Amino acid sequence: MIQEENDTIAVTISPSYPNGQQLVGFMTGIANLGVLNSTFLPGAYADHATSFAGTFDYPSQTKMSTWIGQGATATSGTICEPYAGSAKFPSAYTFLHQQKGLTMIESIYLSVQRPLQLLIIGEPLANPYKKETQP
Repeated sequence: MIQEENDTIAVTISPSYPNGQQLVGFMTGIANLGVLNSTFLPGAYADHATSFAGTFDYPSQTKMSTWIGQGATATSGTICEPYAGSAKFPSAYTFLHQQKGLTMIESIYLSVQRPLQLLIIGEPLANPYKKETQP
């Protein structure tokens, strides 16, 4: 569990796919994905943080568009691989930023230290946790 400003987010860390569940987000480091038998809820971000997810002419790894096909609202992938540095991938803070009411694009970019190699697809303005403001 992560607790931030009296809001609680349940986080599951597992060595296997969370099959049969409803997901608000998903991150893994597996280069070749199978079918995820879960349902992505509106606003869900999914990522497999591998070197060639955004390089569509390099067939050895699952492409990031697979997440969109499985129902995720947005995803990202790197477009080149000089090194497998973690700073070029979104971190799990993406979910915390979303929960605080930021848009998908804001949440992703705030969780990446070096976004120069990152391609984002999906709905950038998705905001499932937007805080309602009073007039």
